[in-house]
Amino acid sequence: MSEQIVVALIAAAGAVLAAIITAILTQSRHATVAKEDKKEGPRSAQRLLTRTSNVQELVLHGNILLNEEKYQEAQEAFEKAIKADENCAAAWFGKGEALCKTLGKDQQDILMKIARGEISVSEAEEVGEQSEICFRKAAKLEPRNNKYQFLISQFEQKHTAPVAAQPKLVADGNILMEEGKYQEALDAFEKAIKTDKNCAAAWHGKGMVLCKILGKDQQDVLMKITRGDIGMSEAQKVGDQAKICLRKAAELEPSNNLYQYLVSEYC
Repeated sequence: MSEQIVVALIAAAGAVLAAIITAILTQSRHATVAKEDKKEGPRSAQRLLTRTSNVQELVLHGNILLNEEKYQEAQEAFEKAIKADENCAAAWFGKGEALCKTLGKDQQDILMKIARGEISVSEAEEVGEQSEICFRKAAKLEPRNNKYQFLISQFEQKHTAPVAAQPKLVADGNILMEEGKYQEALDAFEKAIKTDKNCAAAWHGKGMVLCKILGKDQQDVLMKITRGDIGMSEAQKVGDQAKICLRKAAELEPSNNLYQYLVSEYC
């Protein structure tokens, strides 16, 4: 796997890292417990419940360690969870997450580490390949999980298909948003929507820039409200508008995993 593939993989992972703050728990296994109960009786079912509980605790602990930037310890917690239950998708995803973060915070950070000689291209490739295996395993185990499928789809798009050209207004809006010029970006996206009301990328961009106008994150928004920089009703209004835009984008492009993921997580 080339350096470009490693960078693209981490960039794709970065799109979902911010969402993984709280615990990622595995789906209920009551059906499996019932099946085991019929075969081996209540004692076997109880053992399975205990094992499932332990796996969930390990995944929760791993995610806490990730949030604390203790990446090696987090990786070990996820590996213990996988050893206890190799079909735990959240554990595989968490291990992939931890591996990515050991490489660097983001794409630029990884490139800087390689440039400074802190990590070699071959080492980055090896870690990148390991994380890719983990992400693919999670997606295979839970094919209906939007978060996992989004990451894999982004990886596939970056390496097997050309990126579709965006309307100029949408491209301009994205650049302005990256530069922190949120009002100008909003104007660009709104013009794009006025030109083509069925442009999903424009609706998505408008929703994202409205979120950024509110604040960097939830704590930032709360601080703005506390300081009186923005009123509660105004914040609610902007938030509702953002959700409408994100839902519209998902409605226009139901096959877009990013749009579907954002709606499932935030709307």
